[in-house]
Amino acid sequence: MPPRSILAKSQISASLGVKALDDKTVEITLEAPTPFFLQALTHYTAYPVPKHLVDEYGDAWTNMDHIVANGPYKITEWLPGSYVHSVKNDDYYDAANVQIDEVYYHVLEDQAAALNRYRAGEFDILTDFPADQYQWIQDNLPGQAHVDPFLGVYYYVLNQEKPPLDNPNVREALSISIMRDVIGPDILGTGELPAYGWVPEGTANYEGAAYMPDWAKMPYDERVAKAKKLMEAEGYTPDNPLTLQLRYNTNDNHQRIAVAIAAMWEPIGVKIELFNAETAVHYDALRAGDFQIGRAGWLLDYSDASNTLDLLKTGTMQGDTMNWGNNYGRYSNPEFDKLLAAASSEQDLTKRAGELHEAEALAMDQFAAIPIYWYVSKNIVSPKVTGFEDNAKDVHRTRWLTKSE
Repeated sequence: MPPRSILAKSQISASLGVKALDDKTVEITLEAPTPFFLQALTHYTAYPVPKHLVDEYGDAWTNMDHIVANGPYKITEWLPGSYVHSVKNDDYYDAANVQIDEVYYHVLEDQAAALNRYRAGEFDILTDFPADQYQWIQDNLPGQAHVDPFLGVYYYVLNQEKPPLDNPNVREALSISIMRDVIGPDILGTGELPAYGWVPEGTANYEGAAYMPDWAKMPYDERVAKAKKLMEAEGYTPDNPLTLQLRYNTNDNHQRIAVAIAAMWEPIGVKIELFNAETAVHYDALRAGDFQIGRAGWLLDYSDASNTLDLLKTGTMQGDTMNWGNNYGRYSNPEFDKLLAAASSEQDLTKRAGELHEAEALAMDQFAAIPIYWYVSKNIVSPKVTGFEDNAKDVHRTRWLTKSE
């Protein structure tokens, strides 16, 4: 396709399969049936942007002096790493029913400090809290903690471009020796469910039994014994351990989990060095392949198995460089890619689900990554706030909230 900059409007519309029927109607033509398409349009990547500002300012259209809003709020101040200040948008079509006039969205990595500020009345809602404070919150702030299952997986990625994690036996030993059952109730204390597969239960268009490996049913001591044999076969023992670095983004809960899992790996001949960094730096390292084991998480953008399975697709060449996208561990299997490609154009939803189940089993049997637990949403909400409803996507629009003094 020729460079976009020299395409006429009609050519762009034809190549994208998108056209405006009138001022308020858009027609989108798909190449194949897409069960999750309407859900995908609710993701922020599908939000409309003001073309006239993009044309005039380029990437600078989001600067405070240029940005405009078509939603219930408009941004008036943004201090990166600190907060975003928004005020009610009087031009919003339903502005008369927007009850909250202004909102400060704060960014804090120190969850304990955030909880203290909430208790002091500085914050009305927290979108996370220190897991070890859950019981205290229940006892002292009754009804204010909202813990509810939602679609997402917490996992570790293993860099398979470099030894020794390109070895499936080492990856297997690391995975089967994690005691997932204790992480939610004991280490975090908020009841996260252990994850052995890649697609959360309850995902739409994914009927059939959830993936569960045979080794998950083994007594834990037998799993550890098997992991030891796998590591010994590669020359690693507690007396001659394999040293690996485990990276995680700075967070009390991530640290707590990393310390616990490092202790679980010690008996099989693995010594872990912990390394933490702020979120942006951490994910830059994962994308660059500058890690051995890395903590990651994925919350489904839309309820469909492809949304998590696509994380394990082989990257694509861009010039002389392979772009791996969010496949941080560089897992690559042609059969897996083939199954996802077939499912992407399959009109029979039952057959499509079968292809996706087969792809999930293939990747998990090869220990493409290490799923650890299924997420739960963890919010704290002031009694002054009403309209906050728990939901599987953990989306809570301020537009629907009210606050009493």
